[in-house]
Amino acid sequence: MSQNKFTIRKVYICSAINKAGERVYYATDPTSGGYPFWIAHSQIAEEWLSLDKVPVIGPEDYMDYMRNTVTKIEILEVEHRAKVVRSTDMISDARAMAEAEIAKIQEELNRKIAALKELK
Repeated sequence: MSQNKFTIRKVYICSAINKAGERVYYATDPTSGGYPFWIAHSQIAEEWLSLDKVPVIGPEDYMDYMRNTVTKIEILEVEHRAKVVRSTDMISDARAMAEAEIAKIQEELNRKIAALKELK
């Protein structure tokens, strides 16, 4: 992996393929106390930070009604990635002053070397 690209965070989403062949996502309704349902939009899908926190929708589960509307259930790993496109190195005032002083000394040295070469 390049040092310019990195993962900001990784989440897991429960997804399914409904009987019409469309991908749907697990979501919960906060107004009904967290009642789960399938939704077509991934933007409001429920996300979990670890794989073991994703709810299991098994045949004997209380969410059996969710199994009856889909043909396949999948857990998706979603990575939010970033790439550095611009950066600026920040230097301290002391370092900036030292670098300016070094530049002056280098300029003076170059001037003196040039003067010595003229004497030869």
